[in-house]
Amino acid sequence: MHVWEWETFEEVVNSAACSVTNPGPLRAPIDSLSIRRDEERGLILATTCPGNASSSVKPYPAGTVRRSDDIIEFATLTGFTAVARGVTPRHWNRLQSLQTGSDITKEESSLHSLILKSQHGGNPHYTIEWIDNFDAESFSWFGNITDKSTSVDTRVLGKGDDAITLKSTSTGQSGGTSCRKLNVGDMELYLGASVSGLPKILVKPGFILYRGVPDEETREKVRNCVSFALGNYLVYLGCTVLDEACHAVSMTAVNADRHDRIFKVAVLPPAPLENRYEREVDPIRFSRLVNALYAKYDELQFGHLSWAYWHAVCAPTHNAAAQFGAGVEALQGAYIEAHPGEFQTKLVDDKRNWQQVQSKLIDIIKAAGFATDVETVFTNKITGLNSVPTSKLSEQVFNHLGIRMGDLEKKAWKERHMAAHGDLTSADPIATIKNTKLLKLLFHRLLLKMTNGSDEYRDYYTLNFPKRKLEDPVAQP
Repeated sequence: MHVWEWETFEEVVNSAACSVTNPGPLRAPIDSLSIRRDEERGLILATTCPGNASSSVKPYPAGTVRRSDDIIEFATLTGFTAVARGVTPRHWNRLQSLQTGSDITKEESSLHSLILKSQHGGNPHYTIEWIDNFDAESFSWFGNITDKSTSVDTRVLGKGDDAITLKSTSTGQSGGTSCRKLNVGDMELYLGASVSGLPKILVKPGFILYRGVPDEETREKVRNCVSFALGNYLVYLGCTVLDEACHAVSMTAVNADRHDRIFKVAVLPPAPLENRYEREVDPIRFSRLVNALYAKYDELQFGHLSWAYWHAVCAPTHNAAAQFGAGVEALQGAYIEAHPGEFQTKLVDDKRNWQQVQSKLIDIIKAAGFATDVETVFTNKITGLNSVPTSKLSEQVFNHLGIRMGDLEKKAWKERHMAAHGDLTSADPIATIKNTKLLKLLFHRLLLKMTNGSDEYRDYYTLNFPKRKLEDPVAQP
């Protein structure tokens, strides 16, 4: 497989013996190692060492809560140096080698990430991210992007000048049906589906190809923005950096997100992306939404919001409403924080005036002679009395943005805390599901309006999913 077709770290590491320079927490000396992805897209390191080998690192007591930051370092015969991070030994066993008859120990560990750097690579020129769960078939990618590949097969019969060479050239070409060019900020990138013949553990593999080498944080921002715009969470597996001649400069592999439900949820873009045809991804609409999210990413703390949003999407039915409600509140909080002075967050704005009122209230509580623990509770409540209630802050945000809530949205918003407080509404699961849809749409409408990513939203509450203006609520049934 070509280095630009899919991640090839397994081929690089496992094709020849590696020299371990730092075994980290593993049993050593290490005679051989291999790395693979398991069925859950996690990284698994297998090592072999002499039967009496031991680790120089003292094991952590069972139940220890810590950040897994142990590393091992090694080099490949093909000219790569490697650092594996988050090395966590899982199990080991001692057995007799069939070849030598001596005892050997086999150990298996999990990894958080693997970074390979070539000692012979040129200057970085392209970056290819490897992603899973890119549901390209859910969309129509009309445009002028061509994805073309050419392969040449040769067969040589005989030797020297008398040899006969047979050659066949085949070309495969796609007219952009699963690939889209996108400019985000000052970056140029291509989003597309990967070739066939890849490992079966992958669901819907794809790639994001950058011209240049944007840093990891920037690429994560782009992935989060593209994921939300498509309604299709892109699972990051790692990346390969190529030089101008398309030789690997470095390779990175990471543990994939382990939330299996993300591979099963429906692909539902928050805003209409089509211009003429159903499921079309119009380049202008798509670019507008992604760039709008990217421009407001830090201001709205979208990294945290994206995490909360997709966990809400994957949440079980009885809990999803609480998750989406928390997401809406976090979004409103970020927007209020980004616009100081435009919202009333205190009931009494005059700080000195409030301090006088607060002091008098506390004096009354102290004079009442309550028990110490009761007095503390009352004092803490008094301290927070001056904050505007969340419901009133929400009204301010909706009014500020010009977003109207109908009776259905208002009812769902009032009941958003019921799931969080243990009311599973088991007697009416349909009502629970409908309220969750409404809360999800509120998140969509708020975010699209705050970023100016679209003028419309897709109403997934109403049958046939009509388009509506951001200002308009869903229709009353």
